Formats: sequence, structure tokens, C-alpha cells
Amino acid sequence: MIFAVAKSAGRIDQGAGILFNLEPNGDYLLVRANALENNLVLFKYEKGKRSSVEWIRDTPTPSGQWQDLKVRISRAKVEGYLNGKLYLTHFADAGVGQDRRVVEGGQRRLFRRLSGRPDAPGGIS
Repeated sequence: MIFAVAKSAGRIDQGAGILFNLEPNGDYLLVRANALENNLVLFKYEKGKRSSVEWIRDTPTPSGQWQDLKVRISRAKVEGYLNGKLYLTHFADAGVGQDRRVVEGGQRRLFRRLSGRPDAPGGIS
């Protein structure tokens, strides 16, 4: 799944992410890019509490510019891409499923495109 995002406002936080592996009890995984911190993080939300699973620093995510954020899921493997470059690779204990949704928080951000065909350029993979 790939989105073009522009983090355009927020003094405390400028993040955008892709939520996936949503469970009926509300648990999920999230790959999130933050322009103010220049990082890409895989978070796990379990029983309403967030914990970081994988934290990648020094990822170029300038504020106010369009960025392509992509998550690729293959069984227990999760990959996080920023502008076509692989930054994050994590192997989960079990498969991570196929339920993927966009997460939005209190920050203002823009989403420009979503491709849903696996074989399309920038498509879900």
C-alpha cells in the first residue's frame, strides 16, 4: 500500500502513517513517518497502549513536501519505504494479515493518491 503524504502543519508533531493488521479487539500495527523527527517507526498498539517495535532514525522527511510512504507485507515480513527507498524491515512473530487502513491524528496532512492494484506502479504489494 502506498500513499503520497505532505505533512504541512503541526508544531509538536507532523506524522502520517499506514495502519494494518487491525484486530477485532482494536489492536493494530502502524508504520509512521514523522517530518519533525525525521524517522520511520513501526508501532504496535495493544490493549490501547502504543509501543515501538522498530525505530529508524535519519530518514529524510521534509515538512511541506510530498513524500511517498509505502508498507509492503508478506506473511510475517513488514517493510517500510519512504520515497521508494526501503528503510524498515521487521519480521513479526506471526503473519500480519491483510486489513490496511489509513490513520490520521490531530495533525494536518494531505493525502494525494492511492493505488490499489498490486501490479500497478506504486500499487499495494
